[in-house]
Amino acid sequence: MNLLVKAFGYLILFLVLFGGVKQWLFSYNFFQAKNLYQENQLPEALWKSKRALKYFPSHPEPHRLLAKIYLELLAQGRSNQKELLKKAEQELLRAISIEPNYPYYWAELGRVSELLEYLGEMPQKSPRSAFHRACLIDPNNPLFLNMFAKYLIRKKDFTSAQALLKKLLELSPRS
Repeated sequence: MNLLVKAFGYLILFLVLFGGVKQWLFSYNFFQAKNLYQENQLPEALWKSKRALKYFPSHPEPHRLLAKIYLELLAQGRSNQKELLKKAEQELLRAISIEPNYPYYWAELGRVSELLEYLGEMPQKSPRSAFHRACLIDPNNPLFLNMFAKYLIRKKDFTSAQALLKKLLELSPRS
């Protein structure tokens, strides 16, 4: 009995240490990926983000960072625009599947979906539904209201845009 308790104790200790090491490796790689992204070292940031996800795949932020890296590569004029946008869309959808009530993921997905539509692709979520979801989650956030209103204006849905702009003015009358 005593040997069994001792073995069980060692097993628990091993699992705790291993879990702590995995968490540390995730944090280390993710922190490096963010720094590399800020330094515009995108290939290295991409690699470190993917490495961080190996240690903690259920964390949404590396997925968001991957999407930002793909969008930055797109902004730098990489030739495979549709592929980069689809990768960004996939990463944002993964982040949303992990943390569905974080409005920034939805707003970013709206931007990516709109770009996909512009390039003639069918996004997995419509930009309208993504922007709308961001506004539902955080209804008084001027950033999301503004993004959604601008999208609606580009789509010539002036009535809906007007309602959002009116709400924006109510939230911040001096702007």
